[in-house]
Amino acid sequence: MNWVDSGHRLLLPMYESEGRMRSFSARCSISRFPTDQSNGVRKSLHPKGFGVRRLCFANANMLKLLGSQQAGGEGVPADRGLIVEGGPDFLTWVQRLHKVGHNGYVIMGVYNGSWWEGYTCCFTELPEVVIRTQGDEKGKDYGDAIERALVNAGIEVLRSNAGSAS
Repeated sequence: MNWVDSGHRLLLPMYESEGRMRSFSARCSISRFPTDQSNGVRKSLHPKGFGVRRLCFANANMLKLLGSQQAGGEGVPADRGLIVEGGPDFLTWVQRLHKVGHNGYVIMGVYNGSWWEGYTCCFTELPEVVIRTQGDEKGKDYGDAIERALVNAGIEVLRSNAGSAS
């Protein structure tokens, strides 16, 4: 079965720390395909041979920061950073903040295994970073690891483990 037939029609690009797209996440977006694993349909798939370790979802401001950090250049003027867990929450927050005119946010979406301390340098010039991970135990642990890395770099962190943004 191919991705279209399986309902995986939402494609989210995933970027490496230099700002280059290296993979993507295909998300099941058709309700007639329950993603409870009992039927073999997974919520998200990735291209075979293209892992997601150390890759992230990134809005335009995040992509600029990723590229400028690699080049040793200046970042982008930004109001605040926001790190969310998962592709759907990433898309939700990009849309929510854009809709109300808050386009100065640096928004990063992390995925299981995608955060690494190399991303910390993208957030050092921001006044604060909000970490919004899922409310389950894995989300809490993941958020704790991100928070430790940012706090160790002297970045002010706010936490929100309220669950899904949708």
